[in-house]
Amino acid sequence: MIYKLSTKISDKLVKKGIIQEDDIEVYNYGFEIIISSLLIFLGMMTLGIVFKCIIEVIIFMAFFCLLRIQAGGYHAKTHLQCFSFFALSCFFAIVISRLLLGYDKNYVIMMLVLIESCIIIMSYAPVDTENKPLNDSEKINYKSKSIVTVVVQTSIILIMRSLYSGFQVYYMVAAIAILIESVTVLPIINKRRKRGQNMLTSINKKIGSQVLGLIGLLGVAVASLSIQTACIWFFNQPKVPDKLRKND
Repeated sequence: MIYKLSTKISDKLVKKGIIQEDDIEVYNYGFEIIISSLLIFLGMMTLGIVFKCIIEVIIFMAFFCLLRIQAGGYHAKTHLQCFSFFALSCFFAIVISRLLLGYDKNYVIMMLVLIESCIIIMSYAPVDTENKPLNDSEKINYKSKSIVTVVVQTSIILIMRSLYSGFQVYYMVAAIAILIESVTVLPIINKRRKRGQNMLTSINKKIGSQVLGLIGLLGVAVASLSIQTACIWFFNQPKVPDKLRKND
């Protein structure tokens, strides 16, 4: 559905003469990232509001995604699986954090979680995918960024925990978010996946040329930005166009 919608938007822009047909693959990629990320974000926010855990959801997404764009990791076959895995991971972290809230050794557990996460990231990150392979220089670059990110995140959690001990559930959610992302880079977990099936959808045909121009600019901007990360935010990674990699 998402890929189909992305293609339809790009085709519309080509017909309007706003983008060149040679660049359509790049725009498809950019729009697919925009649409899938937006849907997952809105879905997670909705679940957070419904289950009254919006702050925990935001914290999980922030810590998980900031590390993931540097370290990479496991990718689902489809966008639906992507959302399902991400939502289950988030609520797993929240449930565990709340269960540990009354446990007097929760600080020790949090420390062990953070130490284990750092070890895994330092040992195995980054992990690329079949749809977005990394060359040797990129791997060295993202390894450095992954290590810096996980160390900074760990420091933030420990410093905030020492200053404000009343928000233990939030610190634990952040720690488990880092651990879950770390687990996705383990060789035993990570497997290269092929692209999922394209599903059907539609888009309004009466969109003005100026709006389409802005949409096209946004699509290529996101596509270009994504090439600077080890992977996109969540679990599904669309195939990066060869033309976009050559221009990098």
